[in-house]
This record gives sequence, structure tokens and C-alpha cells, in this order.
Amino acid sequence: MWLAFKNASYDRLWEARKAWGVIVNTSRDRGIMLKEYITNKHALHPLPENELQAIKVEFVNRHLAYLTALRYSLREHRVWEAITKKHNADYKGIGVCLHKKHL
Repeated sequence: MWLAFKNASYDRLWEARKAWGVIVNTSRDRGIMLKEYITNKHALHPLPENELQAIKVEFVNRHLAYLTALRYSLREHRVWEAITKKHNADYKGIGVCLHKKHL
């Protein structure tokens, strides 16, 4: 039983690490594309350099907002974690509870 739990835990950790790697690599690629593609090189109506910089900053800020929203959504309590909720009251005395109220 313990070995199966350990393997499942490791698999979940590995999946999370792969997902984190995808996020990091995509963010890096996005930054490189912003730098390379938002230029006046092929523009019909070239923009001043400060406007190009403002566009790049807006794209980066939107990406950071997405990452922040993702971070907050991943930190939300899940039904299976919320031992203090009424529907989980039956399980209160079973196992180890790491919730601050019960320490």
C-alpha cells in the first residue's frame, strides 16, 4: 500500500514538474517573440520606439496577470482538502490533519 502511494505521489510530482517546465519555456519563448517581432522592421507606419516598448510592456504585464491568476487558482482549497467543511466532518478524526485549526 505504501509503495503504491509513494509511486502515485512521485507521478503527480513529476507531472507537476513537467507542467511547470512547459510554463517556464512558453514564457521564455513569448518574451523572445515579443523582442523579435514587435519592431518597425516590416511596418507600413513605423511607431516611435517608446510606443513599441509600451506595447511590449503591456504584453508582458498581461502574461504576468495570467500567471498570477493561475497561481491563485492553484492555491484554492479543494473539496478533498477542506477537513473543516461540514460534508467532511465524518473524517475529522481519521488520519493526520495538518490544518492549522487542528494543530
